[in-house]
Amino acid sequence: MADGGWLLVLFAIVVLLDLARKGRKQGQKQRARSSTSLPERTSALAAWRRALEDAGPIGRHADRSLESAEEVEEGRSLEVESRDTAVTRAPRAVVDLDDESRLAVVRRRDAAAMRNRPRRLADHEQFDATVRQAAPPPPERPRSRRDRLREAIKWREILDRPVGWRDEE
Repeated sequence: MADGGWLLVLFAIVVLLDLARKGRKQGQKQRARSSTSLPERTSALAAWRRALEDAGPIGRHADRSLESAEEVEEGRSLEVESRDTAVTRAPRAVVDLDDESRLAVVRRRDAAAMRNRPRRLADHEQFDATVRQAAPPPPERPRSRRDRLREAIKWREILDRPVGWRDEE
């Protein structure tokens, strides 16, 4: 039992105790159910049956009678008049996009030819010149008094002594 067999034995004991406890509970439930005698149950069912018969059908009072099925059927019909009339619609406008689509294809081919053409030395030099141009510095905006004060507080915190070394004031 050194290889974990004791765990298996412990598990089996727990399962058996659980089954015994469940059996005891089921026995208690059955005894509780059988505490009322059969004649008492049948008399209670008979009383319910009499009460339901005296009440009449559900949904209406007992003094009102139901109409016969023929009267209800003749009173209103589910059939409707036929509406088989010809539907007239306006003729559709003919739209021809062939010419426009041909022009779009030509524009796309021209753009692809311009993009995919072989590059020359002049093209490379032009691209190099645009990349090497320094971007102009952004314009300096006038700073408000609030911005200057905020900046001064930040620099004071940065340049001042550490908080632990400051004198208590």
